[in-house]
Amino acid sequence: MKSIASAPGKIILFGEHFVVHGTKAILAAIDKRVTVTTTFTDNNTIKVNSQLGTLEVPISSSHEEVKSEFRPFVYLAKKIINSAKWKNVKHAKGLEIEINSDIPVGVGLGSSSACCVAATASIYGLVEERLPGGREELQFKKLSPEEIVEISIEAEKTIFPDTSGADCTVCTYGGMIVYDKINGIEKIDNTKYKIKDFETVTDLNFIIANSMIPHSTKISVERVKKFKENNEEEFSTLCGYVTSMINDVLWGLKMMDNDDVESFEGYLSMHMTGINRFLQQIGVSNPTLNSMISSLTRGRDNGGAALSAKIKGTSDIVIVYFGDGASSVGDCHEGMNFASIHKLPIIFFCENNGFAISVPLKQQMATDSVASRAQGYGIPGITIDGNDVNLVYETTKLAALRARNGEGPTLIETKVNRFLPHTSDDDHTRYRDIDEISNHEDPIEIYKQFLLNNKILTAKINDDLILQINEEVDSATQYVESLPYP
Repeated sequence: MKSIASAPGKIILFGEHFVVHGTKAILAAIDKRVTVTTTFTDNNTIKVNSQLGTLEVPISSSHEEVKSEFRPFVYLAKKIINSAKWKNVKHAKGLEIEINSDIPVGVGLGSSSACCVAATASIYGLVEERLPGGREELQFKKLSPEEIVEISIEAEKTIFPDTSGADCTVCTYGGMIVYDKINGIEKIDNTKYKIKDFETVTDLNFIIANSMIPHSTKISVERVKKFKENNEEEFSTLCGYVTSMINDVLWGLKMMDNDDVESFEGYLSMHMTGINRFLQQIGVSNPTLNSMISSLTRGRDNGGAALSAKIKGTSDIVIVYFGDGASSVGDCHEGMNFASIHKLPIIFFCENNGFAISVPLKQQMATDSVASRAQGYGIPGITIDGNDVNLVYETTKLAALRARNGEGPTLIETKVNRFLPHTSDDDHTRYRDIDEISNHEDPIEIYKQFLLNNKILTAKINDDLILQINEEVDSATQYVESLPYP
């Protein structure tokens, strides 16, 4: 008689490595699963087949005698074999446990926890038919979800003695949960949590990207332990920050009233970036992960929104606008590199006005052209006159067509003029030539003249538009100024 059970893998959104030390955590099940099949055998052995190899030991063996990757299964098998009901099994002497997994091993997606949960349900779900046709049956025990969690945590502790139990919990219940060791778990569903444009928060899509860096839970746990021992006060402070951040996220899930989901995604991304900063402090992050998180969570800057469009197969493209100063910042290079590798539908649009706040171009980059940097990423780069509206439109249109055709990013550099200081506190006459500023032509005036010359715009329509716009601005200003101070 066979017993088959499966369990999903997981991701820890907030609280990883801190949850072991008493903080809350937010976890979500993923659509990759582990399936475990358990069968009675005539041999006096426990046999385990998995992607990691095959193990066969006498039923008298202890789980402590086998390699760590097989310990949970031997532990669970022994728990059944040593139970009172095993003595009543008439037609079996041993067990064979087969594990099939969709989850890559060693990437931190809960393969061990899912194995423990699926194996617990499978082994305890065994039924022995005593008579032909199944008229008399022996089932060890039909477990409740709470019992599956408890037993699977016992099994996982044979590998990770300090496990919090959060992983096995979400692998049992599925969906998204808040794990709190003191106050218990809370399902994140539509009874308390809802944001507009999504039926429930469980409709949110998460991108799981592979850094290709081997993951060892044991090594990471040891690093955290060592950090805590050497920095007790700092670690305690970080735990407080993590708990506070998770409470903020839960507040956002319950309370944020969005016309669309974009503002919530930004809210979530900001907190994910913050959590990664804490992981860096305790020594369990690395530069590759930092770069990936920067690229994925800060979508408006670095291509995360474009990656989403590609994965969903939509015709959406992303245009990100930035200045020549921002082009020298690391995030910009990370984003361009990431987008070029994955041929994302994105246009990098640089408005080069020659100054990074008060720093002239020649003092903040060793080339006269931002567009020339595109060559380093294997994408097209073009420099155009940003004062020519038609040229900007046509160039952007071609870049959008490339993006929608799956040809990847384009870097457009527009040479533009800066008419005003960087901010109201900036005296740009200290670092700019007054004659250079006064000689600039206004691109709006240039384009207006083009429209008038080509009979597309008339003087009357132009005057009416200016009047209408001025009235709208004045009305909005008066309304705001009439409001009480917050």
